[in-house]
Amino acid sequence: MIHTLAVKIVDFLIKYGTAKKSRTVYIYGTECFISECIGNILLFTIAFPLHEEYRMLIWLISFLSIRIHIGGYHADSHWMCLIISTLIGASSILFNWIWSILEIYSLLILILCDAYILFTKAVVHPKHPISLQKAHRERCFLLISTVIENIAIFACFLLHYDWYAPILSGIFCAVLMALAFKITP
Repeated sequence: MIHTLAVKIVDFLIKYGTAKKSRTVYIYGTECFISECIGNILLFTIAFPLHEEYRMLIWLISFLSIRIHIGGYHADSHWMCLIISTLIGASSILFNWIWSILEIYSLLILILCDAYILFTKAVVHPKHPISLQKAHRERCFLLISTVIENIAIFACFLLHYDWYAPILSGIFCAVLMALAFKITP
């Protein structure tokens, strides 16, 4: 369904001259965009009745800013990606509650996540190879994002804002995705 919709959108764009070349690349990108939109709608549909929508937004920003640079598990299909992403996003609500209850222990989780990020290489998926230069640039962006998120966590923690929990959940979930790729074949 996602693929069929993406093909129709791309064919429409090609017909009217917006997309000129690389039809398959446009189709893949459109599939990713549709899948992300569906996933985000599902996440906010889960978060809204629990009054967690602002925390979900913070989690999403935190998760994506680390996940995009650290790499990790990639599903074989858009539907599987959608299911896994939605489960991870929904689990972040539970993690937020845990971090809020165990405030001091949440800092230990942050230290463990930071150690993983600092002392391991980002995951490069075999289907998405990158040059050594790009890998170095991604590593720099990962470290910058991690430092910014750590500053935000400590500021929120010291000011007694509960926003540190979804930021920490974002880092934690991104690290879990990276570990999942290393554990699964």
